[in-house]
Amino acid sequence: MKARLEKSIKEALESLGIKDAEVKVEHAPLSHGDYTTNVALVQGKKLSGNPLELAEELARELKKTKPEE
Repeated sequence: MKARLEKSIKEALESLGIKDAEVKVEHAPLSHGDYTTNVALVQGKKLSGNPLELAEELARELKKTKPEE
């Protein structure tokens, strides 16, 4: 599951024009969900952008490719 999430996040970033991003997914504390990543903070800083806006764009991209449950 972790590798699948990393791949999906990397693909979503690429669709936003962000290439060669290092994506790390880790287990989150139970009170915060199953997995976490700081990729929006890291890439936002590298691109001199707003990490929150990048996180929101990333979330929209991920929802487009979310498998049906």
